[in-house]
Amino acid sequence: GLLLIPVGWFIGRCHDHRRPEDDPHPHLAWSRLLALSGVVAALVSVSLASWTAVREVGPVRELATERAVVTVEGAVASDPVVVTTASTRPGGPPLVILTIDVEVVTGRGSTAQVHSPVLVLGDQRLLALTWQQRIRLVGRLAPTDNPGDDVVAVLNPTGAATSLEAPGVFARMAD
Repeated sequence: GLLLIPVGWFIGRCHDHRRPEDDPHPHLAWSRLLALSGVVAALVSVSLASWTAVREVGPVRELATERAVVTVEGAVASDPVVVTTASTRPGGPPLVILTIDVEVVTGRGSTAQVHSPVLVLGDQRLLALTWQQRIRLVGRLAPTDNPGDDVVAVLNPTGAATSLEAPGVFARMAD
């Protein structure tokens, strides 16, 4: 939000009320537009870098690399989805996936506050969870296949999720 103030100021300074044919320096309009484009590109880059840095803060990626068993607390960030893969056995239990925004992770003897999206691969018990419900899960972390993924790690739960808090009024209305 605060970044919009200098951008607005810059746009206001670039705006000229003269008619194009009265402008003694028409080439400046293009250079102002080019400068404004550069400022916008820089702001987008800073925003993306900040978002990436925030989600990487904390031990989640390192715990995933170690394939540590952890306890996570956070909010359900997506609806549970049943998926069928080539490795799913016919007649076997379905694979259910969802994403949680992990806020607290406990593993290897320490607890940390984080803001990390984690993909959860579990069974049909995940289908009972709703968007924005706060939960606790115990499971084994694993690294993602691609460091550029939307999630920092993959969690394979060892049991059912414990509900910590129901979704808020607005989340229930949206659901």
